[in-house]
Amino acid sequence: MISYHNTSVPHVSSVTLGVSSLNESSQFYQNLLGLKPTKQTEDSIVLKSNDATVLTLKQVEHKHNRSEGVYHIAFLLPSLKDLSEWFLYQQNLSLPISGASDHIVSHAFYLTDPD
Repeated sequence: MISYHNTSVPHVSSVTLGVSSLNESSQFYQNLLGLKPTKQTEDSIVLKSNDATVLTLKQVEHKHNRSEGVYHIAFLLPSLKDLSEWFLYQQNLSLPISGASDHIVSHAFYLTDPD
């Protein structure tokens, strides 16, 4: 099988997102990706996968509008087989997919998070 990403290209390994509901967003990413909470304060939670911090959620005062900040984050899976297994997993959870794309170097499904 051909690898669909180049490991010599730098990748972001962890992202911090401002969220309007820490609990709702935390549950969304835990259910969606199987991330595990490891450190929580009153206004933030760190979610990890395989002992690596993947996502930090930080409670913000206001809900961002669509003209601000990051429009999407991509979570690259190791293989197409892993992506297909995740697709079947999310179908069992009935998570709505808002789009899909073949970027030639990778394949993508788009979902809308609580914010």
